[in-house]
Amino acid sequence: MSEELTGYELSRKWFDFCFENTDLITPAHTAVYFFCIEHCNRLGWKNKFGLPTQMAMEAIGVKNWRTYIKAFNDIVDWGFIKLIQKSKNQYSTNVIAIVKNTKVNTEALKKAIQKHSKKYNKSTADINKQLKTNNNINKKSLDFSFVENEFKKLFFDWLDYKKQRKESYKTQKSLEAAYRKLKTISNGNPGIAEKCIEESMSNNWAGLFELKEKTPNKNQTTSNINDIWQK
Repeated sequence: MSEELTGYELSRKWFDFCFENTDLITPAHTAVYFFCIEHCNRLGWKNKFGLPTQMAMEAIGVKNWRTYIKAFNDIVDWGFIKLIQKSKNQYSTNVIAIVKNTKVNTEALKKAIQKHSKKYNKSTADINKQLKTNNNINKKSLDFSFVENEFKKLFFDWLDYKKQRKESYKTQKSLEAAYRKLKTISNGNPGIAEKCIEESMSNNWAGLFELKEKTPNKNQTTSNINDIWQK
């Protein structure tokens, strides 16, 4: 094999051939050929080397010898590897050399890549356009001025959590309802509200729920709140 040849060039030539001959190629062909490249690489890119049949079959997960040998012989016929010494049976070793195939037309692969690139770019543009539209709608239609200062960080943390779950309050009414529920289950106490939110997050809940323990009212002192939670 030429010293200038690299695994990248071999890979590219192979897939050029695949796109030109989609009716011939099977996964077994690709698996056999790339194991030949891998084995040659591990041996220091020898000009010729032994390829034990049983070892190759185990490496690519092929159980049937007929499946393996058909793929192997096809690759030889197509000119990607040269058979220097044929094995006598499935337990002996073929001696092969990896060669550079110069008969492959690359136009099919180029056209396929261009085709898929256009589809991908169009899809990405549509997604970006939709996301941008949704963001604009949310910013214009949802008003957060009703959130009291002492609850702003807590409530926005909850909204961030919902966003990570790919959930959101899509209307002003549902947004305000969620805030009212947070105020209700916490008795208007930011400390309790924080614990309600933490409990929902830690349990991966979609909604907010009142704590099982007795919650103090808004007018209780911080020391009383700590006493309750330590019991």
